[in-house]
Amino acid sequence: MMQLRRTLLALLAVAVLVVAAGALYVRHWLAQPLAIKSEPAIVEVQPGQTLTAVSRELAARGLLTHPRLLALYGRYIGADSRMHAGEFSIPPGTSPRGLLQALVSGAVVQHSVTIVEGWTFRELRRALAAVPTLEHTTGGMQDDAVMRALGEDGKPPEGLFFPDTYLFGKGTSDIDLLRQSRDRMRKELAAAWPRGTKTCRSRTTTTR
Repeated sequence: MMQLRRTLLALLAVAVLVVAAGALYVRHWLAQPLAIKSEPAIVEVQPGQTLTAVSRELAARGLLTHPRLLALYGRYIGADSRMHAGEFSIPPGTSPRGLLQALVSGAVVQHSVTIVEGWTFRELRRALAAVPTLEHTTGGMQDDAVMRALGEDGKPPEGLFFPDTYLFGKGTSDIDLLRQSRDRMRKELAAAWPRGTKTCRSRTTTTR
């Protein structure tokens, strides 16, 4: 009986040591830099994509060792359910722990497009079609169909879009950006009209 007890205690001690060593290794691994060289790595998270899938992609690119460990740790701290979709710029020196923090933060890469004052609607659509980071959903649509999609059925497009530089993330469509510009114009006009100014009107798009 004493021998059995000693054996069990020895096994328990070994198990404790193994768990402690494993915990130390995980802690050390979480603090080690990812295999990112001199330039930041772009990590893209698709809508609905799991941390397991993201980890496997990073491992396939040679940026991450032990993808399953990252997925398990992310599940343990709840990061897997709090990830944001989009593109993330991960700089050299970032650790697996830092990577998870970035994916949860929602600090996605922002692209930009400028709507120039004086553009016609045709020029505006042509400019948006040339932006590779936008999702192009209106390419085969006539102007009236685009206006209908914006909820402006029957209205002429000229003068409805505010000229400015707009930031957008991965997955934004051309119709989303048109809607954002149209809403901005509404706000600018609503702010200027009570004062009796014509500031915003002078910045509307004009027909050529």
